[in-house]
Amino acid sequence: VAKDLLGALLEIASKAPLRLLFISRTTLDVYDRRDVHTRELVTEIPLSGLSIPEVEEWLERLDGDPPDAEEVHKVTGGHPLALELLELYGAVTHDDWLGFLDQEILEHLPDDERELLLTIAHCEEPIPWNKLAKALNWQGKPPERLLKHGLLLDLESGMWLHEALRERLLREVGNEADKRAELIKNLQR
Repeated sequence: VAKDLLGALLEIASKAPLRLLFISRTTLDVYDRRDVHTRELVTEIPLSGLSIPEVEEWLERLDGDPPDAEEVHKVTGGHPLALELLELYGAVTHDDWLGFLDQEILEHLPDDERELLLTIAHCEEPIPWNKLAKALNWQGKPPERLLKHGLLLDLESGMWLHEALRERLLREVGNEADKRAELIKNLQR
């Protein structure tokens, strides 16, 4: 229903002096891709987190002794919501931020992708994809969706996570978490 509504709004906007702004974590599929590439009716602007200098500028406005901008950026990826919560609560990974990760990201992942992230969280350093894939019986390349959304980072030294996501995932305890930790311990020997 929402897709139909957005499509209808776009249709109206094409015939009226009206401009629409949609913000989405994924590429929207409510318009024809030709509207972007050939007709130039739709403009897509990729957004990223704030840069380290922008985070530093934000932190300079805070009272007290704010944390280091590079550390905040490493933990949050420069996500403006995380910085707002830091400003409100004085903690980089406040429970509201961790709740946001759960509600907006983790609860929507397929089981295999969630298991992949839960396993990487137990690493102390990036892990090569071939080792990780073999340990998890994963077939093929790293999940494109996780890479595209920045949940999984493909670094020269291997696969890694943003620290805030890692911190959230490490809060899960129990037998399964112990098995993941043991698996990673064996891989990194």
